[in-house]
Amino acid sequence: MTVPQSCHFEKKGRNDILMKIRLGKVEVTFFHSINQEILETILDKVLFYDNPAQ
Repeated sequence: MTVPQSCHFEKKGRNDILMKIRLGKVEVTFFHSINQEILETILDKVLFYDNPAQ
């Protein structure tokens, strides 16, 4: 997975946040609902990159 140096997103307000997950230094914010399988895939990748020794 490559991380772009900069990426412009449409500005969202705090009231638009559906879910926010913070794992150590990594924070993932969802503004739209996604299906369970995609959510689990994203969280698995975040957890792996946060702690690759597992």
